[in-house]
Amino acid sequence: MNLLRAIVPARINIIGEHTDYKGGLSLPFTIDSHLILEAKKSNKGFSGDPTVVELWKAAGGGPANLVVSSGIPIGKGMSSSAALCLAVILCTKKLSNPLEICKEAQRIEHEVLKTPCGLLDQMAMMFAKKGKATLINFS
Repeated sequence: MNLLRAIVPARINIIGEHTDYKGGLSLPFTIDSHLILEAKKSNKGFSGDPTVVELWKAAGGGPANLVVSSGIPIGKGMSSSAALCLAVILCTKKLSNPLEICKEAQRIEHEVLKTPCGLLDQMAMMFAKKGKATLINFS
């Protein structure tokens, strides 16, 4: 396996927080802060941050050396945990449907991080176009 790399942007929401599970419209956009996950197959088991390793295992990833670098501030409402989960799924799964990728990222965020999130963060990160807000209807 060559080096796998996923680069996921941070997101900011203009309107519509919590509408992903309550119904309604959201208007998020991505910014130039990113999380980068690099994974390289390992014959020596798993290495990396323990939380990243648990997310990787929950996604079905095999033994790998996992390295994360991020410019997304933790705990500032820019979806750093969703970015991490999305990066893990992008590296471990061979999914081509962006919505399925989002749902898998949500699943491991629920299971491993115990975050009761909807799909706003993941969808904003997957569907946003640079420099443009993305209207998402959760009704």
